[in-house]
Amino acid sequence: MKKSVSRMALALSLLGLGIVGATGVSTTTAHAAKLSAVPKNLRGSWGTLGEDFYMVTFTKNSFSFSDVTQTKSKNWVMQKSTDFYQHLKLGKKVKVNKTFTISKKNKHGYVYVHSKSKGDSFTNKYYFKVKGKTLKWSNYPNGKRAEEYTKLPTMASRKAFFGSI
Repeated sequence: MKKSVSRMALALSLLGLGIVGATGVSTTTAHAAKLSAVPKNLRGSWGTLGEDFYMVTFTKNSFSFSDVTQTKSKNWVMQKSTDFYQHLKLGKKVKVNKTFTISKKNKHGYVYVHSKSKGDSFTNKYYFKVKGKTLKWSNYPNGKRAEEYTKLPTMASRKAFFGSI
């Protein structure tokens, strides 16, 4: 009796997997495949002008974002003392104020960055796409309402871009 019950359970579970496979429903997560490094075209510093000056920096394993300030030596750097400042490491799972994950490009050419900030009940979802020397940052997978950031590879380029106060 026990053998027939266990065989029946095995047959039903295999049948269930066959139905799931036939209908195209995946047993894995619905998110895109996660990357183990930030894509090379995203790496570097990017700046934008507006009411405030902001800078985004990607390295192989990190992501930083903040408004910028000018130092005594007239260099433009990220302000680390503001509420906007974020410095996150690339991880396999999202940890509050510590790690982020990044996915492969979607059908619109945007990579997906997933993070969570302390005090937020929701997770942050950002979409990035590089076109030439411009980084587009959107909250939408299709790039709707994207903000544009300019590549700033050196301190001299930051000075030229942000100017002097």
